[in-house]
Amino acid sequence: MCEEWCERWYENRDDLLVIKLLPHPQNRFWDPEVLSRNPLPASTRGSGVLVEGPGPVWMYAHVGAWAAAQGKRLEVQTVHPGGSGGIEQCRWQMRLAQENRAFLNVHMPRSAPLSPTAVEESIKKLSRELEQVRPRILVIGGRASVKVYAELAHASVKIGVERIACWSARDGLILVFPVNGSGERLELPSWLTQMVKPESSKIWGIIGDPHRGKSVFSEALLVCLEEIGYSVWKLDCDAASPTPPWFMNKPGDPSLQKLREELKLPWTPPMKLTVAAHLRQGRKLFEILIADLPGGNHKADPPVRISPDDVPIFEQIDKFILLAGTKFHEDDWHNELNGWKEELKEYNLDNRIAAVLVSVNPENPPHFHIASKKPILHGRIEGLDRSHRIQDIAKVIQPHIKSFCDALS
Repeated sequence: MCEEWCERWYENRDDLLVIKLLPHPQNRFWDPEVLSRNPLPASTRGSGVLVEGPGPVWMYAHVGAWAAAQGKRLEVQTVHPGGSGGIEQCRWQMRLAQENRAFLNVHMPRSAPLSPTAVEESIKKLSRELEQVRPRILVIGGRASVKVYAELAHASVKIGVERIACWSARDGLILVFPVNGSGERLELPSWLTQMVKPESSKIWGIIGDPHRGKSVFSEALLVCLEEIGYSVWKLDCDAASPTPPWFMNKPGDPSLQKLREELKLPWTPPMKLTVAAHLRQGRKLFEILIADLPGGNHKADPPVRISPDDVPIFEQIDKFILLAGTKFHEDDWHNELNGWKEELKEYNLDNRIAAVLVSVNPENPPHFHIASKKPILHGRIEGLDRSHRIQDIAKVIQPHIKSFCDALS
């Protein structure tokens, strides 16, 4: 049964079946076909289902749909602390196609995370719209929390939707209902391709040694691009030691720090191949894909910034933005730049460096300026510490975002 990808137990007090999703023990990422290889039980105790744990959107959607098919209420528990944004920050499109098919594209912006109340209100509004449309076939996609995917799948089954798929930025189009056959990777049908395929797509890779603020900068860049209308997504490519959004929002929380440490896994070649596949998949859906890349092995002497196993990931990148720091002297960043250039050159990738930013004084208030734009963009940025609000960092980058887009075009 499903013990491979989740743990289950019954809580008599709340009359709940608890399903805790688990990461793959070696690779972190499950192949979606695990849903049919190890299915959830055909029947179970309890009047409700509670789902939690580190799982992808399609896994949460599958559990939500399964719970509805069982006639059970659904609860979703996440560690995401939520923001303060109102329901007006949530946008969506319900696009209809022939033969009673629909694509529900949800967009919850990273720049203004919704409050828990706003998330609940959004789910209710989306569920009411689904009830009005009542599609036979539904595809759910876009940037939204696992809670949204689970709740929408649950609501869809309750109103009689026969077939549900999730369009995952990482994994593509995954069937999540009916239960029999769930986990199948579907070819993108022509009616959906016309709705989601961008006219052009670029992958921008953020590189640099550890502790240069790559994850913080990637999040701020995402916010800037989002605000000027780009279809954009960020992929944390350090699958061994990811920096989830819930940790970015509260980096000093000891319980979240402990949870992040527990989620770390050793880097493996299969994991790296999976990340490369995620980048290829994400390119199909977004105009700009920001790849937050790992910083290499600096315990080695000399440091190994790009190993042969990393190359499939780095080959997916169209343009690199390098964050270089200063250790002892103001000009130390040149050494990091040269180190990255040498290793990229070994794989004929050095000509893809489009911008170099010197990252200094992370604890200082955010500040950014561009020193030159040709032959590549050079600049200096301060304040890339997780203690700063991403929105505040984005504000100092935003006036220069056109220069970024020009340099990386």
